[in-house]
Amino acid sequence: MKKIKKLTTKQLKQLQKIELEILVEFDRICKKHKLKYVLAGGSCIGAIRHQGFIPWDDDIDVHMHRTDYEKFLKIYKKELDQKKYYFQSMETDSSCGLIYGKIRRKDSIYAESISGEEYSKQGIWIDIFPCDNIPDHNISMRLTFVKVILLKIMYSNKLGYISVSESKFRNTLLKLIKLCSRLISTEKCKKMLIHHMTKYNKHSTKRIICYGGRYLLKEVLDSNHIKQRVLHQFEDYQFYIPKDYHEYLTFLYGDYMQLPPKEKRCSEHLISEIKFPSKT
Repeated sequence: MKKIKKLTTKQLKQLQKIELEILVEFDRICKKHKLKYVLAGGSCIGAIRHQGFIPWDDDIDVHMHRTDYEKFLKIYKKELDQKKYYFQSMETDSSCGLIYGKIRRKDSIYAESISGEEYSKQGIWIDIFPCDNIPDHNISMRLTFVKVILLKIMYSNKLGYISVSESKFRNTLLKLIKLCSRLISTEKCKKMLIHHMTKYNKHSTKRIICYGGRYLLKEVLDSNHIKQRVLHQFEDYQFYIPKDYHEYLTFLYGDYMQLPPKEKRCSEHLISEIKFPSKT
C-alpha cells in the first residue's frame, strides 16, 4: 500500500473549499433537470450539527436514486463545466473499480492509497452514490445483498483496488474471492454486478439500498429517503437533506449530535498524494 499523507489544517480548508464548489455545480445541474439528491453520511451530519462541513471531514457524499443517477449520466457531458470538472464512474471509465460516481476537479490530485488508478485520474472529488430498490422480503434482500457485495469485491480487485480488513477471517475471505474472480472476465463481472444491483428497480419496493456505502446492511433505507427531502444550510448555501434525517442519522451513527473522542476526529480516507489546482 502507498504511503499515507496527513493533511495540514490549511490543506483541509482548501480541499473543502474546492469540494463545496463541486457540490454547487452538481446542485445547479440537478435543479435545472429536476434530479433529486440528498446529502448523505457525514455530509448530512455536517449540515445538521455544524451547518457545513464536519471540521475534520475531507469529502462530500450524496445519494441519488438510480433512475436520476442514470439521467445524470446522460447529461453531464453537456451540463458539467468541462473546463473545471470531469465525471468518473464504472460506466464512463473502464479502469474505475468503484460502483458509484465521482465528480472530480481537473488539474488536481487527491489519490487514495487503496485505488488501482493512476494519480492522473484521481482529482479532488465529491461522491455520488446511486441507490437501488431492494426486495421487501428479508431473505431475498439478504441474498441479493450478498451477491452484489461479492461481485463488487471481485470487480474492484480485478481493476487493482486493494481490499483490506483488520479481521484475519475477512482477509482470508477476501483472498478467496480474489481467486474466484479469475474465473470470470472483468466485463462479465461488471455486467453481472450491474444486473444484480438494478434488478428490482422496475418493481415498487418499500426500501432502497446504497450498495456503494461502507455500512453494509445499514445502507438499507426507506424508499422515501430521497423522495421526501428538505433544504438545509451547508456553509454559505442550502442543499437537500432527507426529511427523516434524524431517523436516518440515528440508525447509522446513534447519537450523531455528540462529538466523537478527539483521537477519532480525523479523516477516514487513506490519502497517498494531494495536489491543488493551479487556478481556483
